[in-house]
Amino acid sequence: MLPPARAVVIDLDGTLADTFGAMYAAFCAASGRALDVDELIALMGPGAGTEAGILAQLGVQNPAALERWYEQYRGAHEGLAPFPGMRAFLDDARARGLRTGMLTGKGRRSTLITLDALGVTALLDAIITGDEAPAAKPDPGGILLTLIRLGVPPARAVYIGDSLADFGAARAAGTRIAAALWDPRASIARAEGQPDYALLGEDDLGPFLDAITVADSR
Repeated sequence: MLPPARAVVIDLDGTLADTFGAMYAAFCAASGRALDVDELIALMGPGAGTEAGILAQLGVQNPAALERWYEQYRGAHEGLAPFPGMRAFLDDARARGLRTGMLTGKGRRSTLITLDALGVTALLDAIITGDEAPAAKPDPGGILLTLIRLGVPPARAVYIGDSLADFGAARAAGTRIAAALWDPRASIARAEGQPDYALLGEDDLGPFLDAITVADSR
């Protein structure tokens, strides 16, 4: 019997909110060219690293270009909102006594641009970004560092993500994994192996919290 969870840790891009359009615009502005969407998606795959690392893969390695990235990215947040139910999910999780954390491959500056724009920064007890994690997902170090900050062991935590890298990181860290499947680009749907929980949309979030806050008899 699995014990009740004491923490939930979430991914940002594709899990908390759909930021792809903002990132695409920022990478095009910083690189000075209209990027192929599939090319950018491939660069943002497992082990991608921060926005600076992705720009380096595009052959762009200068401070001015990175500043253009941040300027464009910040300006692309008008109208951006969390996926339906995600803000209420964080509120509900905290109300039930769960610690809340975020692990994202984005750099800290871009992460806080998004979280502040969404109005959810204060709902997270720990935020670990690609600037602090010892290695990019699927390496488990980022999840483990987040849980150290939260004071919760891996066996009592659930990680929510949408990518193959999220799946691999959670499995390697020893946490349960919940697959966020509301974004059509969610590569976690192609993972070899089943997630512990499958979340198709807003209606699944309440039952998911019910399931992880009582002993799981599976």
